[in-house]
Amino acid sequence: MWHCATTFIYLYSQTENLKASVVPTLLLAAFGYFFIILFNEMARLSAENAAIMRNTNENAVRRQKWLAALSHEIRTPLGILITFSTSLIDGLFKKLE
Repeated sequence: MWHCATTFIYLYSQTENLKASVVPTLLLAAFGYFFIILFNEMARLSAENAAIMRNTNENAVRRQKWLAALSHEIRTPLGILITFSTSLIDGLFKKLE
């Protein structure tokens, strides 16, 4: 970016000796160069953003699978404990002597 600005300043300072019709051409070239750099930077950032979004989506899927597995691993023993404790409270089993 700074290279573009210094190029523009240099070219503009050299236009005193040139015809007036050259100045718009130099301005157009300098701004064209600036926009090419800007569009390249936007394309790079867009690709980087897409990679980050892909990574984020993959991590979200992994997290959901892990939570589903963890939920199953917690629910199964918890269900057994609740059923057994309810059976003890209801008196379905004889007391140990």
